[in-house]
Amino acid sequence: MTRPSPSHILVPPIVEELKSDALKVITQNPAKSLKLYPKKGAIQIGSDADIVVMDKDLNIEYVFAKGKIMVKEGNVVVKGTFE
Repeated sequence: MTRPSPSHILVPPIVEELKSDALKVITQNPAKSLKLYPKKGAIQIGSDADIVVMDKDLNIEYVFAKGKIMVKEGNVVVKGTFE
């Protein structure tokens, strides 16, 4: 029987924390800097829930803003101030 090494026990929680911190850098932090938080930069009741979906090469595939599709499959569907 092999016991898991400490790295196998510690790595998953650390990775999850790093993901959470990275997400804040591109969501909450800019919204707070622009004094738009929590209306922007959060997914919660009362927030706009704007979402950007990117492919593995970081190309924008979809943009959802205020419940509407603004960009679909990389093509602008609705023009507005978000561009």
